[in-house]
Amino acid sequence: MLSHECPPSLPSGIREQRGPQPPTLPPQPPTLPPQPPTLPPQPPPGVREEAGGPEQTDQQLSTVIIALYLSQI
Repeated sequence: MLSHECPPSLPSGIREQRGPQPPTLPPQPPTLPPQPPTLPPQPPPGVREEAGGPEQTDQQLSTVIIALYLSQI
């Protein structure tokens, strides 16, 4: 019969699984914990452009990057 295709130590059910399989990756859990809002209190619009230094921009960028990363999962 077809027993020569399968080593006798393996059950016959393994033989069907020897065909090409799609890659079965386990679902990736999000590695980042839920981020609490880390942005400082926002000044009113119009003041932010004057008072917002590089720290403000970096904080906003990191928030956007985290949001994009989480949306990719």
